[in-house]
Amino acid sequence: MSEKLPPTFFQLPIIRCLVMGRASVAEFALLAGYVNSLSTLKKARAGNADAALQGVAKSAFRRTGRFVTPAVIATTISWLLCQFGAYRIANISSSDWIRDTSPGPSSSFPMAFYDLFKNLGTTWLNGANEYDRIQWTLTFLLKGSMMTYLTLFATIYVKPKWRMLICMGLYYFKWKSGDSLVGFNVFCGILLAEISLDRDIQELVDRHPYLKMVGSACCIILGLFFCSYPENKPEWARWSDFLTRMGHYMFPAGVEYARYYPGLGSNILTVGVMFNETAKKLLSQRIFLFWAKTAFRSISSTLH
Repeated sequence: MSEKLPPTFFQLPIIRCLVMGRASVAEFALLAGYVNSLSTLKKARAGNADAALQGVAKSAFRRTGRFVTPAVIATTISWLLCQFGAYRIANISSSDWIRDTSPGPSSSFPMAFYDLFKNLGTTWLNGANEYDRIQWTLTFLLKGSMMTYLTLFATIYVKPKWRMLICMGLYYFKWKSGDSLVGFNVFCGILLAEISLDRDIQELVDRHPYLKMVGSACCIILGLFFCSYPENKPEWARWSDFLTRMGHYMFPAGVEYARYYPGLGSNILTVGVMFNETAKKLLSQRIFLFWAKTAFRSISSTLH
């Protein structure tokens, strides 16, 4: 796409979500907050706070291993392939992304092992991993899981309504502090877990079926529209330029709109799906459940 040419099909709003990744990272962070808190909140609401705390302690202890072990295995396999020259053809590809993610063999046998252990360490220090660059997300998702456990630990004896207010305050704090990749998405996940377990909220929504249907559909469309915000050159299209101008009033000064819009969009989209029976039935089909479980386990190893 250029400034004077019309957009292609996959550059149109909503359609472009099929080939964009930033909204997916935000959604994974949201799901980390939701899934990691759901069973604990159930126990806390049932008055079994001790069992809830025990579950938090065990999950927090296991979480690091569930992130680190698959990452080590994947990096080691990629390292082996690299040392045997499996990426040489990829290095002459016309795709910048393929070339950038296809490292060359190490200069010597000892250097190969040095490079392996170096990348195993820098994956968790700064997100850098030459042999599997997409592992940069793991440090953020691990951080999000620990934020979830810490929040649950601190609020386990708090009444559900007050816990929701606390999470709203933490959501606002992360929003204003610029933590758009993980922060407010995680607390949105915890809030949605609370809402899904709150009978009063569910009964209130069910008493207005028409508003529920229309409101959830609007949330889905609006969420997908926000998730479509481009990473580069938003001024080249009218719709994204409009979002840029609107972002001046919505977001804190100096933040990256290409992070905030997908994050906010994933939050709104999830709320819409949560209250839309048609969307839930569609996404409950076996093929979508298989894709969701495979993708989520491969990124964060959270479903358990």
